[in-house]
Amino acid sequence: MNTLSKKVPVSVYAETTPNPEVMKFVISKTINPYDSAEFKNKAEAQDAPLADAFFAFPFVEEVFIAKNFVAITKTKTVSWEEVAMPLREFTYDFLSQDKCVINAAQNTTEQTENSESESVEQLNNSQGKIPSTATEHQIVDILDNYVRPNVAKDGGDITFHSFNDGVLSLKLQGACSGCPSSTVTLKQGIENLFVAGFKEFARLRKSHIDNPSMIVDGTHRAMRVALSREVDSLETHLPFMATVGSISPYIGLFGTVWGIMNSFIGLGAVQQATLSMVAPGIAEALIATAMGLFAAIPAVMAFNRFSHKVEKLENSYGNFMEEFASILQRQTVAGKQD
Repeated sequence: MNTLSKKVPVSVYAETTPNPEVMKFVISKTINPYDSAEFKNKAEAQDAPLADAFFAFPFVEEVFIAKNFVAITKTKTVSWEEVAMPLREFTYDFLSQDKCVINAAQNTTEQTENSESESVEQLNNSQGKIPSTATEHQIVDILDNYVRPNVAKDGGDITFHSFNDGVLSLKLQGACSGCPSSTVTLKQGIENLFVAGFKEFARLRKSHIDNPSMIVDGTHRAMRVALSREVDSLETHLPFMATVGSISPYIGLFGTVWGIMNSFIGLGAVQQATLSMVAPGIAEALIATAMGLFAAIPAVMAFNRFSHKVEKLENSYGNFMEEFASILQRQTVAGKQD
């Protein structure tokens, strides 16, 4: 007697990421109750059946499995138009059969590695992934509350690695690993805010100002200036796209009116007008309108897309700035009490 396996209801849809080589497949249920895991090759995916199955595709380079999504890194020899649908259908078939996504052994191995790193950290503070000081715990809180949620939206993850001698080391995974946008978000954004704020904070502390609110206000002003510069840098080319999107239809309309005007001028020079005499000139004049729309529509779409991204980045930077200012204020008050 043949029995049909019962399928589990699940939905899978694909999302693009800032990394052109990575596609994010979002699942309607939790598939990984453990920490997110990244697999660079098939050998690393022995305890992750879903990742191991993905590596059967010759174009798959890396697999990143998070709580409710999978990020796939492909080779440059294929395009997403060719492989996105087969990967989505494969993911749906795999999950609908309620197969194991990642074994508990994989998580146990990672926990063991973290424990070993923690032991090494106790002997040598230059290594380690587990925060041990109050400052490191505050850094992890900022990452978890403000940075990681935005990174996860783009199909990646960011974790704390170490903080030694004022140097913060982070680990990028998934779509953020090797992504050109991560440089803009972290190095050119949050890093500049952090440096501007901390430099002003240290400068005011050395000036022996007794009022904590004055120190925090000065630090906040320095970070606002840095935030304004970052936003100006991100919006450098937006006015050009807005101008192209707004004036292109008018330029096309001007060309159309000019062409129709010339057609009627030529029509007035003949005694008997026919459709064959008018139609070619009008059709040629309408080409200008088509060209204007051809330039305006992509420009408007790009303007709206990048404006939305700039707004999201500005909100993320603002949240980081407020949280960092709060941390500095607590440290200032604690130092004054001591």
